[in-house]
Amino acid sequence: MSRCFVFYWLCIWMTAAGGTLDMLPERQSEGDLEVSGHFAGGRTNGFVAREQLFTLPVVTVTNRHDPELRRSVVYLGVALDDVLAALPGTEASDAILAVCRDKYAAVFSSEYRHHHRPILVLKMDDKDYGDWPKTPSGARMSPFYVSYERFEARPEQTVAGVVEESLIPFSVVHLKFVRMNESLDRLRVSGTQRKTVQGETLAIQQCLHCHYSGDIGGRFSGKPWLVVAAWAKAEPLLFQKYIRNPRQVEPTSRMPGFPDFGDEALSSLQDYFAAYLQAQAGK
Repeated sequence: MSRCFVFYWLCIWMTAAGGTLDMLPERQSEGDLEVSGHFAGGRTNGFVAREQLFTLPVVTVTNRHDPELRRSVVYLGVALDDVLAALPGTEASDAILAVCRDKYAAVFSSEYRHHHRPILVLKMDDKDYGDWPKTPSGARMSPFYVSYERFEARPEQTVAGVVEESLIPFSVVHLKFVRMNESLDRLRVSGTQRKTVQGETLAIQQCLHCHYSGDIGGRFSGKPWLVVAAWAKAEPLLFQKYIRNPRQVEPTSRMPGFPDFGDEALSSLQDYFAAYLQAQAGK
């Protein structure tokens, strides 16, 4: 009997008995998942063997139009919430960051997960991650991908004309469990000005995946929140132009453009960042 076979059934027994995922101190293969957060026993990071993820409640769904591959795809995977629930000590974590190889981090709030039910994809069209296709741009989708059976933007989540975003990170290597409300306190500004409130919401929903503050946000851009805020205030017209079409300002920029951001959205963002800078100056 092979060690892999014994390990697989040991994982099933452990999950059935305790409903938990065991964390390894090091990654054993490329297909393992890095996890970090506030875990039981004071641990803050570890790795989950891919085989263990199959011991969680597995779902098989068909996405009729995968947003990356642009065709029908069958996913086999587990709900992000089930991964969270299987790691002891994460009860206070209210957000999951799906961190990709390029340090983009899709921020899944508890409310977003409850409504859209994102899936951590383990197999695509019954193929293991080593045989997954690449995106049309040639990027690897493995070892993990997060998607949905279907995504329907909620009209009530449209902010300043910007429709709710479908978060579909590929090449995910790390799930980070954070206490989002605590982390976002440093980004929130006081006041009830409508545009400022809209800007804060947009910044958190749209900018946080690539820009960071402390333990929250992605590092794809390499530019922290404070730098973005300072630029938005110092060069408002250039900032607006960059948001809509980054490569028109900086040809080597890796940032995707947001051509659907209208004048109200851009003005709201600038109002928020100005208020954020003012709040930081008063600390």
